[in-house]
Amino acid sequence: MTTAGKLFLSFWKLSLKNLPVGRLVHRILDAAEAKLLIEQTQQNHSLVCVSSDDLFAPYNGRILKNQRELCQVLQEHFGIEVVIEDFFSSSLADGEELCSVVPLELVRIQDNDSLMIVSCHYSLPESRTPGTLEF
Repeated sequence: MTTAGKLFLSFWKLSLKNLPVGRLVHRILDAAEAKLLIEQTQQNHSLVCVSSDDLFAPYNGRILKNQRELCQVLQEHFGIEVVIEDFFSSSLADGEELCSVVPLELVRIQDNDSLMIVSCHYSLPESRTPGTLEF
């Protein structure tokens, strides 16, 4: 699977404003397909990681922690090289570097673009010692 457009990558969330009017395709990728697509768009410099949360805000510390953990899980368990810094954008203004999060709500999927939403779920083993919780 290849894409000539951009691949927008979001963890967990979707904004209806992202979607064009018309026919949509919703499908589930296995880890190998997702890895290949992410690697291809990284090589083409067309991967754009987005977030609906301000990851720099002090009140979003837990959300930032969850984003970092999902990056780590993708790397360690699936070989997908996405790091938290991929969700940040920087630019120069008056000689000063400014850094921000690429906002999910401003992304609009067009033409050959794709939106990949990475989510995860946890399951409990059928037998476990009372009082323990494994993730």
